[in-house]
Amino acid sequence: MGSDDREIRIVQGEEVVSEVTETDHVVALSPLRLALYGYGLSNGTVGVYDRTKRVWRLKSKNQVSAIRGFDLDADDVPELIAGWSSGKLEVRSDDTGDVIYKDAFPSAIAALVQADYRMDRREEVIAISVDGEVRGYLPAQPELAAGAGAAGPSADDAALSELLQ
Repeated sequence: MGSDDREIRIVQGEEVVSEVTETDHVVALSPLRLALYGYGLSNGTVGVYDRTKRVWRLKSKNQVSAIRGFDLDADDVPELIAGWSSGKLEVRSDDTGDVIYKDAFPSAIAALVQADYRMDRREEVIAISVDGEVRGYLPAQPELAAGAGAAGPSADDAALSELLQ
């Protein structure tokens, strides 16, 4: 759990197992996988922890308004999706923080939710902006993700990754 006193506390039952002190108020937490979780601070910092060890973090000039863990590239590993006060939406690798995908809304992101919106038995991430715009993001097709991973990254993948950076 996160708190206004700049602490992230890991609780088991009613007992605090460990604490991590951060640089500002904790405004968002989201589970990723196993003991990994994403966090957002009121000063625009987002990142990932593995229990009490920081895996990565980055600071933006904008405030993070929502985060969610979701496997968008269908590799069986959830990515950290962050929505920002600027309207920016970013999907980042959970282990490196590299940008996998970006999108932009004309106004701030109000929430990120996960649901079977189309009722077709496929979960998707839904981003909602403060002015009411709604966009859904379906995960990649598993065969596309598996095919890309088996052959390794292509030159096109490397060029796209560089452009996204």
